[in-house]
Amino acid sequence: MRLANCLLAVFLFELVAGGSAIAARITAYEPAVDTARFQGQIACVNSDAGSFVVLEREVCLVDFVHDGRRYQTAIMDLKGSVISVDKLAVGQWVAIKGAVLKDNRIGARAIYLLPHQLTKNEAETYPVLTSEPGWSTSTENH
Repeated sequence: MRLANCLLAVFLFELVAGGSAIAARITAYEPAVDTARFQGQIACVNSDAGSFVVLEREVCLVDFVHDGRRYQTAIMDLKGSVISVDKLAVGQWVAIKGAVLKDNRIGARAIYLLPHQLTKNEAETYPVLTSEPGWSTSTENH
């Protein structure tokens, strides 16, 4: 059943994107048209490409250099500890903070692995969810 859901999600994105395949990790600067903050269950994961589907939205990991700074998606648990993208799996609950791009993909600034769907009151008890995340950045020497 999960495979069917994943295939359906891929089909829906191909349909919306005009037949193009689900995009890979964002590796170059793209201007945002809006902010994105939501939580949901992961429906499909393509960790090799650096993207996955949550609430029928394509969420892409970010890894690029812009104006001499490197920008990367921070993937964390609710304590703020960094975790590997390999820890994300179909069916898990995540909170996403990022930017909506022109093509409606979400460039993820931060992804938080959740124990379950959080109520508003529960979410407010976790400082990492109520603060505005900074980019995981470093200065590139060129």
